[in-house]
Order: sequence, then structure tokens, then C-alpha cells
Amino acid sequence: MPGNDDHISIEFEDGSVRELLNIGVFDAEDREYIALLDEDTEEVYLYRYVEPDDSSYDIEEIETDEEFEIAAKVWDEIIGADEEDE
Repeated sequence: MPGNDDHISIEFEDGSVRELLNIGVFDAEDREYIALLDEDTEEVYLYRYVEPDDSSYDIEEIETDEEFEIAAKVWDEIIGADEEDE
């Protein structure tokens, strides 16, 4: 479970590798997603999160704009709820 991994290495399309901070795993329409923060740019990246078994996980790119919009909407709601609690 990535809750134990503060940072996760992600390789981008240009071949660069960045260490991104795991800021949360969340559900959206029967799938799980992970939000990763680039601490240098403060940009948040969303990926599909899959647990093939209890001891490992995979991070996959979100393949369609529709799926990304679903995940982003739920993430925005989570962030909004967190800001209201402060």
C-alpha cells in the first residue's frame, strides 16, 4: 500500500524521472486512484491505482479524458472538503 511510501518515482513521456509525494489514494466510480504531488512545481498528478495482491500495487496512466475528468472531479471534492475542515 502506498500509504507507507512517501515518495514514488514516476517516469514521464520525455524520459525524465521525478520523485512525487503520495498525497492520497481515493475511490471514484468503482476504481481507485492515487494523487501525487510534485513538490517543486506544486502540480498534482492523478494515476489509476491497482492492487494485484496484498503485498504490491501498480500505478497506471489514466487513458481517457472521460476517466480523468471523473477522477479529477472526485479529487477536487476531496480537496474542497479538506479546505473546509481547516
